[in-house]
Amino acid sequence: ALALPLLQSLHALQVGGRGKEGDDRKAWLCYWLCFVAGSWFVHYFEWLLSIPFFVLSFCFDIYYEVQLLIVLYLVCPKFMGIRQVLQAIESNTHRIGPVLTENLKALSTVTSGMISSLRTPKQ
Repeated sequence: ALALPLLQSLHALQVGGRGKEGDDRKAWLCYWLCFVAGSWFVHYFEWLLSIPFFVLSFCFDIYYEVQLLIVLYLVCPKFMGIRQVLQAIESNTHRIGPVLTENLKALSTVTSGMISSLRTPKQ
């Protein structure tokens, strides 16, 4: 999950340019963002992801093999599944953008209220 994507990312940065090389940089940037988000999600919600595999573990244990297959699908040059993920994200930005903006505004309102309540001296 780290070595091949790191090498491919460095190669895409060294080549530079427009066209396919620019698409490669965008795809690898998307990979690293998905890697961080996926690592965070797995860290906090692995218990939720492992429930179906717990049921399957009575016959055979394939939890880590499935994780490995997903990563190989995303980064293997033959499949480059990360490009399909990137296309799905780009085609749905008109739906994601307004929801994200609304949630960020609500989050900023809540955090500014919390910060202002911390600044007021207690008597």
